[in-house]
Amino acid sequence: MITDLRKDALNMGKEWGSEILDKDVRILTIDAREVHELKEKFDIALIYGLSTPHFNPWDIVRLFYSVSQILVDDGLFIVDESDRRSRIFLNQGYKWSLAEILDSEKFIMSFHTGYDVTKGTCKRTYINFTNPTKPVTTELFMWGLAEVGALIWTFFKDVDLLNLIGTKYFILGYKPRKILKPEEMKEPFVIRDRIQK
Repeated sequence: MITDLRKDALNMGKEWGSEILDKDVRILTIDAREVHELKEKFDIALIYGLSTPHFNPWDIVRLFYSVSQILVDDGLFIVDESDRRSRIFLNQGYKWSLAEILDSEKFIMSFHTGYDVTKGTCKRTYINFTNPTKPVTTELFMWGLAEVGALIWTFFKDVDLLNLIGTKYFILGYKPRKILKPEEMKEPFVIRDRIQK
């Protein structure tokens, strides 16, 4: 099963499963933080595509909890990850403006447009100068391998790193602890209060 909030990504995954794996892949539009509501069990869960920057620390805790609930007792959790703290902040430096894509078809730049102290996220606004429609603003959290691994360890009995190539890794979480219940994972006051204002 492949889950995502983006239908185009799900359709691409279904097509890939059919063409490459010769399998009929189930797809489901659902927030990954809510997969525990599926009430199904799986042997392996994979978060692929260097997706963690789209989850702030509060959200990633809910995500890892949710994934731990859908795995069998000896299940494996795999997170495709890169050490952004090292790569972005230490090696190249955070860019207030950055050319993201520059080719014959697109010229996209991003700009730092804010910081949310409660979520620890940088706000970046993306503008496509070859087709300047509405700018897109997103919030990103610059995760490092250590904190993602440590948070996975909170919900899994053991954690390991597998270096794939260069700065790309798989973080492996083994055997979910399953010590929390869904009702214990409600939004904390610091987040809940901000949403209500």
